[in-house]
Amino acid sequence: MGVSLLFAVFDIARSIAQLRLVVTPFLQSLQDYLPEYLAAFAGFIRQVFWNGFWNNWMVPVLNMPGWFLFLVLSIVCFAAGTIGRKSYAR
Repeated sequence: MGVSLLFAVFDIARSIAQLRLVVTPFLQSLQDYLPEYLAAFAGFIRQVFWNGFWNNWMVPVLNMPGWFLFLVLSIVCFAAGTIGRKSYAR
């Protein structure tokens, strides 16, 4: 959730600076700041899975805005952590 808020603040700051709505895809952020990591990750995904998995599944997911991607990821992790948990509140 914290990473999602950080990406949202960055997009809001860019939007204010440019006087228009700016939404940065996570893939673009990776290409700008961590190109070696992105290339290594893409190579790993292509090696473990098939090449079409990277092009057809991973690229569209990574092209989502960074704040949205991490928001969905945090909600999924929260839901997975609370499933089957007993509540002792009365």
